[in-house]
Amino acid sequence: GKYPFYAGATIGGENDLRGYNHKRFSGDAALFGQAELRLFVTQMNIIIRSRVGINLFAETGRVYIENDSSKKWHPSYGFGLWVSYFNSMIIGSTYVAFSPDRTTFFLGLGMGF
Repeated sequence: GKYPFYAGATIGGENDLRGYNHKRFSGDAALFGQAELRLFVTQMNIIIRSRVGINLFAETGRVYIENDSSKKWHPSYGFGLWVSYFNSMIIGSTYVAFSPDRTTFFLGLGMGF
C-alpha cells in the first residue's frame, strides 16, 4: 500500500508474537492468533498471601502485502510463571518465548495478554 512505513499493520513483541522483536513484521494487514493456558499451582503465605501458577502459550501470525504471494506464518511458543497478590490486583510474571528467529525473556507486571 501507499502509506508511511510506520503506519503499517505490525506484529511481534511482548503482546502478540512474543518470540520476535517488537514490530518485527509489517505490512498492509496483519492476522494473529494466540492460545494460552494458565494453571494455578499453589497458594503461599510468605509475608502476604499469594497465588502462584504456570502458563503455556502458542501463537502464530502473518502480514499481508499487496502483490506478495507469500503464505508464510510466523510461530512462537513458550512457558512462564506468574505470582498474584491481593486477589490478582497485582500480578508479576515471567516467560521465555521461542521462535525460529530467537529466544526472548520477559519479566514484568501483568500477563502477556
